[in-house]
Amino acid sequence: MGYQVVSVILKDGRRFDQVAVVEGRMTQIRGLADIPYTEDQIEQIILTHDKWNFNAERHTGGCER
Repeated sequence: MGYQVVSVILKDGRRFDQVAVVEGRMTQIRGLADIPYTEDQIEQIILTHDKWNFNAERHTGGCER
């Protein structure tokens, strides 16, 4: 597996689950087109060990789990 799935909690209390981290970089959030925060806004990162089928999302255009 070349990625990890994490939850990101921001300093303002917002939480983003299902964030894909590839090669140490947050690359995508399930269901969002862009990452709506910067690194300095992050309070906590929680490794979830969730799996993510990237190919299914590309083919269907949806966010399947």
